[in-house]
Amino acid sequence: MPMNSINTNAQSLIALQSLNATNSQISVTQKRVSTGYRVADARDDGGAFAVAQAVRSDVAGVIAVGEQLGGVKGVLQTTFASLSVVSDTMKQIRAVLTRLADGAISSDQRNTYEEQYKLLAKQVSDFVDDATYNGRTLLSTGTANGGNITAIRNEGGGTFTIEAVDGGLLKLDPDAFPPEPAPAAFEAAIKAQLGVELGTADPVAIDAAFALLTAAQKQTKFDDNKIRAELALELQAADPTGWAAKTAAQKTTAITSAFTALTPAQRQGRIDGRLQGESLAQAQAWIQSGGAFDAVDRELSSALNKFGASMAFVDNQITYNSKKVDAMNEGLGALVDADLAKESSALEGLKVRQQLGVQTLGLANQGPQVLLGLFR
Repeated sequence: MPMNSINTNAQSLIALQSLNATNSQISVTQKRVSTGYRVADARDDGGAFAVAQAVRSDVAGVIAVGEQLGGVKGVLQTTFASLSVVSDTMKQIRAVLTRLADGAISSDQRNTYEEQYKLLAKQVSDFVDDATYNGRTLLSTGTANGGNITAIRNEGGGTFTIEAVDGGLLKLDPDAFPPEPAPAAFEAAIKAQLGVELGTADPVAIDAAFALLTAAQKQTKFDDNKIRAELALELQAADPTGWAAKTAAQKTTAITSAFTALTPAQRQGRIDGRLQGESLAQAQAWIQSGGAFDAVDRELSSALNKFGASMAFVDNQITYNSKKVDAMNEGLGALVDADLAKESSALEGLKVRQQLGVQTLGLANQGPQVLLGLFR
């Protein structure tokens, strides 16, 4: 039997406990609604919150990797754009070299094509040197801002390396036409001419005279030696038997006589003719398989293939990382996000319970008042 007491109101205690429980549940539900999270902090669910924080850390790492990959992609796109323009310019250079390899063109036409080649080769060199992004280039291996690029690809610290290419192998010498003689051959021809002019074979005397020559004088001596060689062949062709019967001194005298008889115009004509012949021979050699142009073109094709593959890899990695972030966020949402529709419904029910609890507590508190009637 319940005891009638003004000291202990059991019904009031039960109603108060129920109301407190309801208020506590309302507080939890309101927190979920206001934050949008079922697990907003460690007090809600310590284990789930710890897992969520680890996932958030991984997401931050993947996002940071994506930003870094964007920089790498910028370097690759700049490099690829440069090589694409170089490739187009190389087509024009090939056409010019083909024209220079034609022996039927006039000297004026050859000079025009040589100048055109020089301009195009200079453009290629500039395109290669300008292929920089944010201070980095993949078309140089020997400079501070060049060399291989090792970039991060995932939040776990995994990396990949893009190998740089020596940009010097992608260039053609702008001053290649007319061709310059090899230094050793250039010096040997000058000293041979000095020997003839000095009338001695003494290397000491020749070296001393060579050391006194200016650059212009050296070029003149070199040209004179080449003209004398041409004259020797012409004299031999004109009288093979008589030429063979001459002594070395007689041959030198005959060559000197023929050389002295040349007018300045004839001398210059022979120089121009030799240079055009050398230009023709070099152009023909360059466009053959294994020639200078072919070697540069192969390096260019290899670089385009390499950087094209690297750019495709970076694009795929960026796409994968983006999808990975989406998947991780989806999993994180399933772990800690609140179902707002469910929480809204629960909140309405709890409000009703709260109101009923308040009314019940009020009724329970009126119980001791009834006992007053016993004393009237």
